[in-house]
Amino acid sequence: MPLACAAKPSLLVVVLGLAACPLLAGCEHGGAGPPAPHYLQFNADAPRGNTVSVCSAHGCRHKSSFTFTHHDIAALTALMQAHRDRTAAGERRAIAKAVAWIEHRVGRATGTAGDRAGLDLAGAGDPGQMDCVDEATNTTSYLSVLAANGLLRHHEVLRPMAKDGLARWTHYFAVIRETGSGQRWAVDSFMHENGREPIIMQAEKWYVHT
Repeated sequence: MPLACAAKPSLLVVVLGLAACPLLAGCEHGGAGPPAPHYLQFNADAPRGNTVSVCSAHGCRHKSSFTFTHHDIAALTALMQAHRDRTAAGERRAIAKAVAWIEHRVGRATGTAGDRAGLDLAGAGDPGQMDCVDEATNTTSYLSVLAANGLLRHHEVLRPMAKDGLARWTHYFAVIRETGSGQRWAVDSFMHENGREPIIMQAEKWYVHT
């Protein structure tokens, strides 16, 4: 597995995390409620209609505005319908296809098409490269656009989750909640280069077992 990103949470987050989690067991925060606190934490911009602010350069230090056109939404609607069935599992398969499509589309417009997989320390400050904070923020925004256009029927978009573990750096990833069962699912594009389908798996099992 590639190294996860060395995100730098605020001092308050660190103190609260250490107080709440056993020293050797690892800990997690986020992954519940609306995404707004995550955007605030990293000075990122939440989606406004079909317009998103695409984070890059590590820690959302660079932001590029992108607006999905009517043609984009029509293409995503067709893609979701073609790849999902009536089940939540089918919708997650469709979500993976949609996120990959979006990354291709957005990457060409924002100069992030060449984003490399995993943690690339040489990419810090490079507007064309993303760390896990960028990826988690952007994927959350993309999922929110899908939801706002009525394309998510079995899931809701939650605040990204961060996990810490012994000998592993803090890692952020987008989270959706299956409305029927309440199960949370990680949707993580960070481990692959731009335009590849994200990893989707049960959030409590992804990255660090806690």
